[in-house]
Amino acid sequence: MTSNETQPRIIFIGDSGVGKTSIIHYAKNGFFESRTMTTIGAGITQMETKVGNETVKYQLWDTAGQEMYRNIVPIYFKGATAAIIVFSVTDAETFRHLDGWIKQLQDHASEKVGIVLVGNKIDSPDHKVEIEEGNAYGKTYGYPVIYTSAVTGENIDVLIDHIASSLAAKSTFEGTSVNIQTPAETKKKCC
Repeated sequence: MTSNETQPRIIFIGDSGVGKTSIIHYAKNGFFESRTMTTIGAGITQMETKVGNETVKYQLWDTAGQEMYRNIVPIYFKGATAAIIVFSVTDAETFRHLDGWIKQLQDHASEKVGIVLVGNKIDSPDHKVEIEEGNAYGKTYGYPVIYTSAVTGENIDVLIDHIASSLAAKSTFEGTSVNIQTPAETKKKCC
């Protein structure tokens, strides 16, 4: 695949401040960047991941989460292969908004778009969304749930491996079983 248009597009959506940009930055660069700018519109990151003997090339699209951009974000849904819906485990409101993000996908994306839920900021001791609550939500709707920390990098590799493996297998992402580890207790700055 030489053209950007032919590469699978994975869109990251969710409320502002949940860490979408930080997750993508860590996935691409292997470290946390504390000074990220608020995303306006969308940012695109080219990725290559080795799956067995195959190199999978794809794009991660970082979309704006602010309320004022909610009307333009759906234009990025068209042609998406999968959506990574990110919420913060330190902010219950971002978890409650999952239904709204899913509804937007159903209204504007292909019915074949895969969905993965990501609970970010697991490095923070101040959880407002329990792991069991997120897992139950994912199980109810048939979406895999992965818990990450863009600060420590915990499970970022699991997320990227899941994306790349699903693309390599030409999977729809839905209903895929993901081994979710209970996050280790850490007391670092979260994002």
